[in-house]
Amino acid sequence: MRLFGNGLARAAVRFKPAAFVGTFIALVLAAAIVSACGILLESGLR
Repeated sequence: MRLFGNGLARAAVRFKPAAFVGTFIALVLAAAIVSACGILLESGLR
């Protein structure tokens, strides 16, 4: 299995790198928010 398949992801990074970086940052922040909510929920249960 090739990493970029048909080249669509590679073309997106080549022609719109800001959109790719923005998407990556949004995913990281979403994961951080979900983790923080999980930590708060776990500490509230104790």
